[in-house]
Amino acid sequence: MLLTDEEQRTVHGRDGLVLQKILRTLILYGDSLNAERLVDIEWGGHFALHHVLPGIGPRLEMLQELVDAGLRTRFPFTVDPFPPLDFENLHIDDEQQQLFWKLMLIKNASLG
Repeated sequence: MLLTDEEQRTVHGRDGLVLQKILRTLILYGDSLNAERLVDIEWGGHFALHHVLPGIGPRLEMLQELVDAGLRTRFPFTVDPFPPLDFENLHIDDEQQQLFWKLMLIKNASLG
């Protein structure tokens, strides 16, 4: 993948470890799709966290690492809210919680 001089400096660590990891990940992803280069983002977007429980932890840890590093986006974007797991704020009673977990575990088992 072709990188600009700025991107080259970032991938070599000039802007810190977190941005270096982000750019290396984007490059790997782009390479897997045979992308020629990175493109400029011209407006905000949306980051979706799937509510399938297995595997959600690493994504949340990744987001926390970005927050802890003080990184900010150039444009605003949205992230899925935490529900359906925010039982307290959704006023979900114990019986509804049990049903949710039962259905979620059945759904996850069918996903393999």
